[in-house]
Amino acid sequence: MEFTAHTGRLHADGRPLTVVGVNYHPSKAGCLIWRDWDADAVREDFAAMAEAGFTTVRLFVFWRDFEPAAGQPEPKAFARLSEAVAIAAEHGLTCILSVFTIFMNGRLLDLAWREGRSLWRDPEMRDHEEAFARRVARAVRDHGNVLAFDLGDEISAVAPAEADGLSRDEVASWYARLAGALREEAPGTLVLQANNALSVFGPSPFAPDNAAALDVIAIHGFPSWAAGSIESTLSYKATNLNAFLARYAAAYGVPLVDEVGSYGVDEATAAAYLGASAASALANGASGVLAWCWQDIASTEEPYASRPAERIAGLRRLDGSVKPAFERFARLARSAAALAPGPAAPRIAVYLPEHIRARPASYLDHGVGTVAAFYAHLLLKRAHLDY
Repeated sequence: MEFTAHTGRLHADGRPLTVVGVNYHPSKAGCLIWRDWDADAVREDFAAMAEAGFTTVRLFVFWRDFEPAAGQPEPKAFARLSEAVAIAAEHGLTCILSVFTIFMNGRLLDLAWREGRSLWRDPEMRDHEEAFARRVARAVRDHGNVLAFDLGDEISAVAPAEADGLSRDEVASWYARLAGALREEAPGTLVLQANNALSVFGPSPFAPDNAAALDVIAIHGFPSWAAGSIESTLSYKATNLNAFLARYAAAYGVPLVDEVGSYGVDEATAAAYLGASAASALANGASGVLAWCWQDIASTEEPYASRPAERIAGLRRLDGSVKPAFERFARLARSAAALAPGPAAPRIAVYLPEHIRARPASYLDHGVGTVAAFYAHLLLKRAHLDY
């Protein structure tokens, strides 16, 4: 299957494609999926995803498990990745593969041999990255159901201070080199970079306006970690956050909200938030939405030992029973294509001057800048004015 991204949408073999799916770690293994491999558990989970009407699963390639020593790939890990993608194909699921997964759930699951070297500036590391990206692409390219390669889940969080100090040209060059390698090895597969809301509200060079080398602009919007003084998970601001991020990203490319969910709330609130936020994102131009995440996690290994809240963010409980959020998201999957915005050109525009994206004092404090555009979004929506 050939995947393309143009005119604001994803396409599969030329047909419009709206993605509704989940981020996946198996409950028992968690982030140790490739070490504690259980093909039967993966097959059971993927079958349940397909039965619910989900189209896509996002998998995380923990680099340290695939290359435990520099230049020495682990064949078993690559074989298991290929098997996972094949199992997804059996159930009609497309895959998004997060290639350089080092940061996960607020923790570094780092390469022992990186020794603090820069992912973006160290020439030897850049060579290792290209070689690794090519190996990943070669391992899965024959299955035909890899929708996209994600260069690295919230990759700037691996070294935030350094990432903020990179020039736009350095990031653009990094994107272009790796995206080129992936496209060369797996033609017809898209490339994206998944970033959190800081990339929109802060001055990050990983922002949507610097994504020309990518096919898709992927964004994460969790109300607990976003600017704009969001009062609660069910506030008007919260359920509009991903809609705004999708609109913002759409000014620069094809947007995908590849993580949407909530923390620290009861099951009813989580369901209401997911339903409203995901539907709103699709109606505001997102080419797809991926829920965070498939199931509550039984594992207590890292990163869960120090991030226990990450164990209870699933659509399903530990025993496999579904939460209200699962039912709400499955309902959304059945009507996702109908939520895509029409071709009408609104008469109102919101100006996005990139140079005013403010440097924050913390992830909740972003001064002015893009927060003003967020508030403009909220006011225009309140007035039922498209823009």
